[in-house]
Amino acid sequence: MIWRSVVGKLSLTIVGVVSMALILLGMMLAQLFENYFYEREASDLKVLTQSVVKVLENAPNRGEALTSVTQLIESDYRTIFVVNKDNRNVLPRTVQLMLDDPRLSDAWRGETVVFRGQFPDPTGKTRAYLPFLVSAQAHVAPDGLELVLIYETDEPIQAAKNKIDQLIFAALAIALFVTTLYALFLTRRITLPLREMHTAANHIAEGHYNMRLSIDFQDEIGSLARSFNHMAHQLEETMTTLKRERDQLTRILRALGEGVISVDEHLKIRLINPHAENLLSTIFGTSDTLPPVLTSVFKETIAKQEEEKKTIEQGGATLIVLTSPLTDKEKDKILGAVGVLRDVTQERQLDRLRHDFIANVSHELKTPIAMLQGYTEALLDGVYSSPEEQRELINILYEESLRMGRLVYDLLDYTRIETGHFELNLEEAAIQPLIDRLRRRYSAFSAEQDVHLRIICEVQGRAWVDPHRLEQILINLLDNAFRYTPKGGNIDVLIWREERHLKIDVADSGSGIAEEDLPFLFERFYKADKARTRKGEGTGLGLSIVKRLVEAHDGSITVESKLGIGTTFHLDFPHAFAPPLNTHEV
Repeated sequence: MIWRSVVGKLSLTIVGVVSMALILLGMMLAQLFENYFYEREASDLKVLTQSVVKVLENAPNRGEALTSVTQLIESDYRTIFVVNKDNRNVLPRTVQLMLDDPRLSDAWRGETVVFRGQFPDPTGKTRAYLPFLVSAQAHVAPDGLELVLIYETDEPIQAAKNKIDQLIFAALAIALFVTTLYALFLTRRITLPLREMHTAANHIAEGHYNMRLSIDFQDEIGSLARSFNHMAHQLEETMTTLKRERDQLTRILRALGEGVISVDEHLKIRLINPHAENLLSTIFGTSDTLPPVLTSVFKETIAKQEEEKKTIEQGGATLIVLTSPLTDKEKDKILGAVGVLRDVTQERQLDRLRHDFIANVSHELKTPIAMLQGYTEALLDGVYSSPEEQRELINILYEESLRMGRLVYDLLDYTRIETGHFELNLEEAAIQPLIDRLRRRYSAFSAEQDVHLRIICEVQGRAWVDPHRLEQILINLLDNAFRYTPKGGNIDVLIWREERHLKIDVADSGSGIAEEDLPFLFERFYKADKARTRKGEGTGLGLSIVKRLVEAHDGSITVESKLGIGTTFHLDFPHAFAPPLNTHEV
């Protein structure tokens, strides 16, 4: 509705106020003009009365003079009477009432009297009293004192007044029309910028912070528009800063290596970073809701409003959960809690591996050192009965020293690989010479162990490998195969090319490896059941070194094994027949 809008209210207010002012002004002007007309008519009537008196006083023939004056003065609205003692009683009732009016008393004393009054209609057309303007003055006639009485109706005055009223009404109507137009123009001039501000405010509320007003008034509205633009500019900068900080926070949360979860007071997830989602999905099977074990931690934090630290073990994983309450200090209200999930499974495993490493090294060194010490003491004490026994003791000392040497060299190799100080020297090397060296190395040993070794190389030409490290890989695998293959068994090495890949299989017909041991086969110092070996002389580092050397070639190694059947290692070097881009550093 129009009266509910600013335009309607302001326009109606202006038009109403101006209308009231114009109406009051019109009424005042109408009254002013009416008074003016009565005063002017009274003055004219007074002068006319005085003139008639003078004419009658100076006329030689009063009858002719009175007739002439009557003809000149009387009209439809004006009448003259000359009252004396002879005709006073026969005058019309209207005139008699005029004569009885107290205001006429001064006229009998020679003064000119003019007054307004309500008297009966002399024509008898209506019984109502009509307004009359009466003028009278007495003078001394030859027959005695007589009174000249002239009265007239207010029709001329009302006619003039009506014309003036019409002019005033027309002027008021024009003024009101102009005022209405001006009010509409003024209100539109005021409200259009307000509407523009309303539209701009809605756009800003929708997120369009670059919205600006193009109002260039030099008044209060212009000042308001400039303040609005300044506010919009500050809001845009603030929102841009908040968005930038939010994006930075999001990137930080995404880049964090720890899970972050924020919940409200009802334990509903409000914020979760990808790492936390991955942890919840992997460990608890869901990332949409908190698992019960975490729910209890957050619930306790919110209830106590204190930081909590819990260690949770679930499905083989270990989590450290640090939680802290979120509070609104101004309103003294709890908002929820935030928690950091740290997966320490690998750290715990590394701690265990470190402990196991030290224990295994100590254990592996303990046996040869004890044997060296024991046999050395036996030699020093001369506990032998013949040169053959002495030679056997010295041979045992030599073998144990070799075993310690292999352990130390394996440890050095493994340490260099793990610490990144191992460089792989790739070159385009011939494969066949390497195979020939392996055959010569193991020909006598295979005959001594009664194990049939067969090496088949289907690769002709060269391959991009580190020949010394490839030979070390095969020696470790063959040593391991001989260690686990009983007499009469077979060891097969197959080397072939598949597109750019160099493929190597090392298979033995040994006792095999239990399925539960396979996932841990390449861990350092891990050994399968020693009862299956013919000699428990391994260091437990060979396969770990093999795996890392193969991976240094960007290759992969897998193992298949069945108890009582044997074990096969599959090696794949995917870039052996393509020139390398650079030298790998492990």
